[in-house]
Amino acid sequence: MPDLITTVASVLTEPAKELAIPPAKVAGSHLSLKFRDKTREERKRLIMAEMDEHFELKVYQEKKEREHAAFMEKLKEYHGEIPEEHRIEPRESLIGPAIDAAEHYMGEEELRDMFAQRIASCYDGRKVGRNHPAFTAILQGLSPLDAQNLKKAYVDGRFTACFLFADGFSNDDKNQYIRAYATYGYLKYREVMKRDNRLDPWQASSANSIERAGLITVAIKDEEKIYTNDDGDNIILETKWFMLTDLGFDFCSICLPAKKEEE
Repeated sequence: MPDLITTVASVLTEPAKELAIPPAKVAGSHLSLKFRDKTREERKRLIMAEMDEHFELKVYQEKKEREHAAFMEKLKEYHGEIPEEHRIEPRESLIGPAIDAAEHYMGEEELRDMFAQRIASCYDGRKVGRNHPAFTAILQGLSPLDAQNLKKAYVDGRFTACFLFADGFSNDDKNQYIRAYATYGYLKYREVMKRDNRLDPWQASSANSIERAGLITVAIKDEEKIYTNDDGDNIILETKWFMLTDLGFDFCSICLPAKKEEE
């Protein structure tokens, strides 16, 4: 069996190497062409510009190297947690797309760690039945907030999100949300959320996105009238408690560290 760490490291470090500063002879040739027919002051400005560019590239490269190192550390940790007797040869259809996609998420810690767990899970024989090829595509569609909410639902059993809408409209009418924001105002909405110690309104967008992916479903919901406008429209703040679907639980068991009771 190919060594996991060696294989993944070789794939993911190649892009970082391509970002390296060009060799001195290339840079020197590049500058010599720019220096032709230039005054001393113009050459000075050119050198300073080249130094600035060099510094920016170096800082960017060092940042990418730190991110790759953090990813590899997590990958080693998750892979090391698999008992030797349960380690298997991974399916190419699972691990290949996951490694390719992981490269683009090195700068986002929540998603980077989930990709590390997703790749390590490909080597875990205990998870064969739950490990679906679509999980990589689902993971690519998540935001860092989505990842935090899924982790909360996985560990705590649920997470909460609040929605604003105007009554008198069907639940399928998307304009009810637009009407509510227009009549009540986004800033007032945020004031209510802050006053009542509610979650950030971005939770609503996150919950909608994860629900469309089939990972969560509404467990409980509660409505509260918070405002009535001059036309008599009631503005309702709806609180929903979400829990994982079967698909969501399988996804989290593959892409998040095991819960204590599963270990």
